Amino acid sequence: MIVSNRSAGLVLFLLFPFVLPVGAVYMSLQQTATGGAPGVAPPAGLRWVYFAHHTHTDYSDGRDTVQNRILEAASFDADCVSITDHRTMEQCADPWFIEQDGCIPMRGVEWGGGGHACILNMTGNDPLNLKPGAGTYTIEETIPLALARGGTIFIAHPFDDGTPWPHGYAHAGIRGVGVWTTPFPNADARGWWASHITAGRILVGIGESDHHLERILSTEISNSLVPCNYVLAASKQPADVQAAVEAGRIAVAGAAGAARTFVWCDQDGDGVYETPMGTNIVVTQPKRLRFRVEVYGGAGILGNVMVYSGNGGVKTTLGSGDPWRLDYEADVTAATKDYVRSELRGAFGVFQSFSNPVYINYALTCTVEGPASPTHETPIVFTLMFNRPATGLSETAIEVTNATKEALTGSGASYTLSVTPAGQGTVTCRVVGNAAWDDVGNGNLESNQVTVTYVPDPIEGEGEVPAEGEGEVPIEGEGEMPAEGEGEMPVEGEGEVPAEGEGEVPIEGEGEMSAEGEPVEGEEVEGETEGEGEIDILHPADLNKDWRIVIGEAIAYLAGWQGGSNSIAYAIRAAYLWQNGEHYRYDAGQAPPLCWILGSVEPEGEGETQEGEGEVTVEGEGNPIVIPGVLMSSSAGGSPKTIPKTTLIQTKPMSPLENAI
Repeated sequence: MIVSNRSAGLVLFLLFPFVLPVGAVYMSLQQTATGGAPGVAPPAGLRWVYFAHHTHTDYSDGRDTVQNRILEAASFDADCVSITDHRTMEQCADPWFIEQDGCIPMRGVEWGGGGHACILNMTGNDPLNLKPGAGTYTIEETIPLALARGGTIFIAHPFDDGTPWPHGYAHAGIRGVGVWTTPFPNADARGWWASHITAGRILVGIGESDHHLERILSTEISNSLVPCNYVLAASKQPADVQAAVEAGRIAVAGAAGAARTFVWCDQDGDGVYETPMGTNIVVTQPKRLRFRVEVYGGAGILGNVMVYSGNGGVKTTLGSGDPWRLDYEADVTAATKDYVRSELRGAFGVFQSFSNPVYINYALTCTVEGPASPTHETPIVFTLMFNRPATGLSETAIEVTNATKEALTGSGASYTLSVTPAGQGTVTCRVVGNAAWDDVGNGNLESNQVTVTYVPDPIEGEGEVPAEGEGEVPIEGEGEMPAEGEGEMPVEGEGEVPAEGEGEVPIEGEGEMSAEGEPVEGEEVEGETEGEGEIDILHPADLNKDWRIVIGEAIAYLAGWQGGSNSIAYAIRAAYLWQNGEHYRYDAGQAPPLCWILGSVEPEGEGETQEGEGEVTVEGEGNPIVIPGVLMSSSAGGSPKTIPKTTLIQTKPMSPLENAI
C-alpha cells in the first residue's frame, strides 16, 4: 500500500506488502557459465576503498579520542572512517580530525529525533538536533535540511532493540540503510532492505560497525572496520567515498580481505563487465544484458551463492576458484523493471557478504526539451518529461543560465518551465538530481542539459519593413533608395552629389565622395595608406584581422556608427560581408567601401573585381542585410542615428553612387 505526503514533497510508503508496480516486466535470467575466471577489473578511474562506517568518540558516548579512533581504524586497514557522534559535530573540529596512518576521517553525525540515522559529510556545525527555538527536528524536517547541506542519510540499525526505526519505511531522500551492524548480520534489517528493492525503490545497503570501544580493546571481530564496506570510489577522499556510497557501489563483507561477492553487467556484449553494482541501466531498445556474480576468498566456506532478481532467488553451491563466478544473461526491453544482486552464505547458512544490486529501469529519469534554435520567442518554454509520475519538483531544483525563471506548471510526469532570456545568446536548462520523487521514494537522476540560442526580434521602427518593390530605406539626411529596377538614388539636388551638410553620407576620416564612388582629390580615405594597391587593407570592422567579418564584429562597428564614430557606409558593408559568407578580400581597383568584396584572401588574383561588380548581393537579388534592432535607437543626448522606418536593408543592384554605401 502506498501513502503519499504531498505537502512535504517527500513520498512516504508503508512496508507491507511490497510489490512491484503493475505492468513491471521481470527478466528471465539464464545461467551461461560457472567456475573460476579472471577477476573483473574496476572501471577506469575507480579503485576499491575500505570504508569504516558509523563510529563514535568521546565527544558523545564513545570511549576513545578522535585521534585514537582514526588510528584504530587505520590499524585494521581502513582507508576512510566516518565519525558519527550522537547529536553533535564538534568532533569534526578536533585538531586530530585529520588523516592518520593512511586513514582519512569523514564528517558525520548520528541523528536521533525518533530512530537513528547517520548523516555523512554534511557541511556546517549544526547537527540538526535541537531547533533554534524549541523542540527537536523530526525526520521529515531533517531530510531537506541535510540534503541542502550536502549530506547523505542512512538509517542506522533499524531493528535495534533500544532505538529501532519507528516509521516502517525509508522516507524519500534517505539514501540507504544499515543492513549489517556489528557484531552479527541482522536478518530482519536485510529482509527490510530487500523488501524496499522488491517494491521498486533504489535503496543502498551498507555495513556499520557502530564502534564505541577504546583502541586498545578493539579486536579482529570488534573494530571500526567490522563489517567492511568495499566501496568502488575514485579515491579514499571523503567526497569521493561519499559519491560512491550515494551511487551504491558497495559490497559488504565481514572484514577487510574476508569472503565477498560482487555483481557486474556487460551492457554491449563485448565481454567487458564495465557496469558495477549500484548502477541503474536505462533500456530504451531491446537488448541482451550479461551479468557476472563474483566470489572472492570463498575457498573452504562450503557455502552457497544466492542470486536475487524480481523472479526470486536462485541458490548455487559455491565451487572452487578464486575468484569464482556465475554468468547469466537476459533479454530486456524498455518495459523491463528488475534488478540483480547476490549474497554469500557459508556452512549452515551463516551470512558472509552481500552486494548492492544492478538495477534495470528503476530510476526516475527526466528529459528536458526546448524549442528549436535559434528562437526569437520569449518567454522560452522548456518541457520536463519524467518517465513516471513525480512529485516535489520546484523551480529551485531547475538550473538555467542567461535567463530568469518565471513559472513552473504541470503535474504527474509532465511539467513546463517558462524563462525570460537575459539577453542574446545561449539559454540552458537542466534538472538537478533528487529534484523530484516517484511514488516509492526514488529521487530523479540528473537530466540532460538543453541549450537554446536566443536571438531577439529587431526592435520595430516607426513603420513596417517595405514590401519588395517599394524598397524605401530613408536615412536621416539622405534621399531615398530606389526600388528594384530603378537603378538611381534620388537625392537632394536632382541627382547631383549633395553639398556638405545636405544629406551626404559621412565617412569617418574621409572627404566627399564623387558620383563614381571615388574620393574627392586631396581627401584621405579611411584605411588608405601610402602605397595603396601594393598591400591589402583590412576592413576596420575586422578586429582580429582574420579577413572575416563575424556577427559580433559587424554589430560592434554598427554600434560605433550609432555613437557617431564610424561610417554608415562602412557599417553597411561590414553587415553585407557578414550576411553573405563572412570571408572577404581586398580589391585595390575599387574605392572604399566597395574595395572589400566577398571571397577568401588568395595569393594570386588580387586586384580583380568580383563577378557582379556594382551589386551589393552576390547570389540572388534582394538578399537582406539585417541591422540588429538594438542599434536602431537614437544616440544619447542629440541627433538620432536611425533608420526610421525599417530594421532591414533590402539590397539590390545599385548605381555607382549607391554603391558607396
